[in-house]
Order: sequence, then structure tokens, then C-alpha cells
Amino acid sequence: MDAAGIRALAESAKSYFAAIDDLASTNEIQERLTEILMQNQETFDTMASLLQIMLGRTSAAKIYSLYQDPTAYNLTSSMGMAVAPPVPIEVATLSCKNSSGIQYFPEAYIPYVTTLASAFSNAAQLKVVGNIYAGNCKSLAQAFYNAYRLLIVENIYAPECTDASYLFAGCSVLERIGRLDIGTPATVAGMFKLCTALKTVPEVDTSAATDLSYMFDGSAQIKRIEGISFKSAANISSIFNQMGANVEYAYLLDLGYTDVMPDLSALTKWGTGKAENLESLRYSLVESSCDRAAAGLPNLTMRPSQTSFALLSSEDVARIIAKGYTIFPK
Repeated sequence: MDAAGIRALAESAKSYFAAIDDLASTNEIQERLTEILMQNQETFDTMASLLQIMLGRTSAAKIYSLYQDPTAYNLTSSMGMAVAPPVPIEVATLSCKNSSGIQYFPEAYIPYVTTLASAFSNAAQLKVVGNIYAGNCKSLAQAFYNAYRLLIVENIYAPECTDASYLFAGCSVLERIGRLDIGTPATVAGMFKLCTALKTVPEVDTSAATDLSYMFDGSAQIKRIEGISFKSAANISSIFNQMGANVEYAYLLDLGYTDVMPDLSALTKWGTGKAENLESLRYSLVESSCDRAAAGLPNLTMRPSQTSFALLSSEDVARIIAKGYTIFPK
């Protein structure tokens, strides 16, 4: 490839990461070159030479070593770049744990990976993660644990996941999470613990989860919870600890199907403001809750905040009581 070809490649790469403002041009070029390298193995010598020129011999050697085993992707050092090289589809194990320089992890289709447990934990510079498609992944436990500079995670597709505990715990500046299509995990303990900048929690199917303890602990900026289920809940200790003061919209589904009931009084603004907020309160307490009386289950106590209780109509309260609940605002 001549100089003109290199320049053309650099120009085409500029739009590749247009959304990432602080990437150096060498990183843009590197991303495109490593992609070509993966797709055209016979051009490796030429591409490796270009990488050596642009990134230095050490980085080029590390990129080469990264792809030596197509089933393993182990990116635990910075490799002198801000953009992670593309992940081969053949990968069976993936780890960016403790990576020190990677800021952007691109979209990955990884159907052979069975666990992403701790895959990005303590990735000190990681800011943006693209879509992850991991159709056979069983564990997302601590996948992004303490990635304290992480800002955005796009969609995660892992429908076979059984463990999502502490998935985003400690992601203190995390602002946006896309769709979480992660099946029906048995545990979501600490899933959003100490996500202190997060305002919207996407819907998570927790209908099979027995452990929801500490799920939102310390995430004080949350305003919207798009939907979680208590249908199988056994351990809900500290689920809303030090976080409920800003929650206005929350679909807390299937309350009363087990004998544990979260302390709803922590959600002091639940139902206030917009009409959709009130609807989320009513649907959760009146419509979605288990009819314990009809099921022959013992009476259970609900403790909404005084503010939320005042938003319910007398008919709403009567229906809640008729379903086998004692309601005590707190």
C-alpha cells in the first residue's frame, strides 16, 4: 500500500468513530487496519509493517499476539491504543480485565463465549462499550465491576444468562445503558450498586431471580426503573438502600408472589409528577401484585411512602386490601 493508499485509509477511518471525540488519528487508523488484518490474513506482513510504522513495534507485536489464538481474546494491557481491536467471531474466552488504556470497546458478536464474568472489571480507562451479542453466555457477574470511568454501554444480548450479580457495580459515572436482553437470571444482587450517575434503569426480566439484594444500593440519582419483577424474590435486603429519593417512575412487578416485600417507603417520590409516573405506581401496587387472598396466602404488609399513598384513590386502596394486603404508609 502506497502513501496515497494510507491517506485514503485514514480518511475513511475518521467517520468510523465519529462519536468518539478524543481518539487520536492513529487509533482510528489502527482500528481499521486490524479489522482488515482479521479479514485478510494473507496481508498480515504488509499490515504489520504499517502498524509498526504508525504505532511502534511493541504495539504491533501485541496486536499480532492478540490474534495468534483465534479462540482467546485477552486484552489486559493498553497495547498503546484507546480503541480495542475487533473481536474475532471464533473467540471462546474474552477478557479485558484490568486493561489500562482502552477507552472504546467496539461491537462484538461472540456466540461461543460462555462467560463474561469480570470480563471488563477494573478497566480503568474504559468509557464506551458497543453492542455485545453473546447468545451462549451464562454469566455476566461483575462484568463491568468498578469500571469507574465507564459512561455508555449499548445493548447486551445474552439470553442464556443465569448470573447478573454486580454487573455494573461501582460504575460511578455510568450515564446510559441500552437494552438488556439477558434472559431470566437467578441472581441480580448488586447489579446497579453504586451507579451514582445513572438516572434510568432499563427493563430487566428478574421473574426468576431469587436474589435481588443490594440491586440499586447507593444509586441515588435513579429516576426511572423501567421494570423488574419480584415473582421469585427471596432475598431483597437493602435493594433500595440510599437510592430512592429521586425515583418517580418504577414498574415493580409481581409484588406479593413470595412472602418478602421491599420497603417501598424508600421511594419517596414514586408516582409524583407526570401521569405515567402515577400509572407505574398504580399498576405495580394494584394491578400487577399477587392476589394473595384468592391464592390462600397469608396477609402481607405494604409500606409505601406517605406521598405515594396519598396519590392512590380510595378504590385503589380497597382493591389492594381485598387482595390480601395490609397497607401502612410510612
